[in-house]
Amino acid sequence: CMAKILVIEDQKLLCQLYGSVLSKARHDVVLTYTGEEAVAEALRDRPDLVIMDLKLPGISGAEVTCQLREFGVLPATPLIIATALGEEAQPIARSLNAAALLPKPFHIDSMIAAVQQALDGSGQKAPAF
Repeated sequence: CMAKILVIEDQKLLCQLYGSVLSKARHDVVLTYTGEEAVAEALRDRPDLVIMDLKLPGISGAEVTCQLREFGVLPATPLIIATALGEEAQPIARSLNAAALLPKPFHIDSMIAAVQQALDGSGQKAPAF
């Protein structure tokens, strides 16, 4: 089934890669490069899933989730965090109630699997990180 996926990633090539992979998997993908853009987009058209980097120009990934919570987009919408932060990302992802954590660099199949799981609602169980 087609889901509307909001991608927040400041590395343009990576963002476009996510976009093309998710589009091939028949999802409706919206690419944003800053937290501000992402929040505006999420309010304009509510996503079914958010994939976000933590380190963003302008407002941080954590700040984006705070704003999306205030507007009621989260926690109803599953959140996948894709980050190069390594070990320190785990407590952050937990505190943000993420459905999945993808440590960069990750295999694109891992992203597809995490997206499927989050959209199926199996992400409602305790996250696997």
